[in-house]
Amino acid sequence: VIYDEHAHPGGALRYGAMDRTILPVDIVDRETKKVLQHNITFKPQQRIGKDIAFDSLCEQYDAVLVATGDAALYDENDFALEAKNDKICIDRARYSTSRTGVFAAGGATGSRRLAVRAVGDAKAAAHSIAAFLAGETIVKQNRFNSRMGALSAEELDVMLNTAGAEPRQEPEKPHAGYGRSVARTEAQRCLHCDCRKADDCRLRDLAQTFGADQRLWKGQRKTMRLSTDGHRLVYEPGKCIQCGLCVQTAGKAGETTGLAFSGRGFAMSIAVPFDKSLGQALACAGPDCVKNCPTAALSWR
Repeated sequence: VIYDEHAHPGGALRYGAMDRTILPVDIVDRETKKVLQHNITFKPQQRIGKDIAFDSLCEQYDAVLVATGDAALYDENDFALEAKNDKICIDRARYSTSRTGVFAAGGATGSRRLAVRAVGDAKAAAHSIAAFLAGETIVKQNRFNSRMGALSAEELDVMLNTAGAEPRQEPEKPHAGYGRSVARTEAQRCLHCDCRKADDCRLRDLAQTFGADQRLWKGQRKTMRLSTDGHRLVYEPGKCIQCGLCVQTAGKAGETTGLAFSGRGFAMSIAVPFDKSLGQALACAGPDCVKNCPTAALSWR
């Protein structure tokens, strides 16, 4: 059940400070209508503390989510929740407030600068509420992340060379979107500064399991390099941990050229012998090498 002081679903978007040439009302109505097709009841023009007491909500429902935007716009006594600096205090691992069964997310907790952050909070809060209703203990999962930090001018040039050379395309109308071909061209301009194996990196999983802390092992950072050789395969030596799986995979596949270790110590890397290209080295074993690579040092372009 959604209680909202506005007369229409999606009232914050309909009546808030937005440019309707970018987000027309008919699009807001169409999107919110899809949401309400689920098992959701919308109760309009219900202001908390005026039309319905917050205590009454808590008595009626097993779980309550407060997503009221800026907490400073509301009387703290209406909620009787612990607040600080115009933010409802929550346990970030659970999105739970100082009141059992009451959760908060979005602008009410300070996530106001980016709408996507508020949406992410709501999704995490929904998982927490589901666990709460099921009587399960919520344990915060801190994913292990490794960041390179600021790139040098040389490294930035390498990144730029991987993107499409086409100029930026703007839709005729801000809300019209792109056609298929233009969307594909725009997507090719992406620099892929994210990890190409963020969800199934085995090194990341092990680092998280064993509580690895990158700050305890500071040392020389490898220079960020990308090698494509005009092929669909991408090789990033800085992500390579010299496990040798790609060398073994190429050998078992009977590759004529294959891959080999080059150099020693910190400078050791996987290389293509005899000045061949990456595509020539992995003519058949490319898919299996990408699949077996634990860190996305080898990936698809």
